[in-house]
Amino acid sequence: RDELIAGLVQAHAQSPPPPPSSNSEIPIPSDLDALLLRCLAKDRDHRPMSARDLLQQLDGIPLGQPWSDPRAREWWTTHLPQWT
Repeated sequence: RDELIAGLVQAHAQSPPPPPSSNSEIPIPSDLDALLLRCLAKDRDHRPMSARDLLQQLDGIPLGQPWSDPRAREWWTTHLPQWT
């Protein structure tokens, strides 16, 4: 069991995460996918330097359909884990 936990921790620390688009039923623009992966980069020098930098990069990514409060509520209603 300890080896399994150590392996998981090592994989988390060293392996890059899968792109968000690989786990989504809705299309994610490739530029947004890349930005999200930069946010998750293991090396901090590869991440956006600040929240302002992130916002500027997000503003530069065209979306097919604007994200809105109703769309966010619908998404969370569909994807919120069910607690038992």
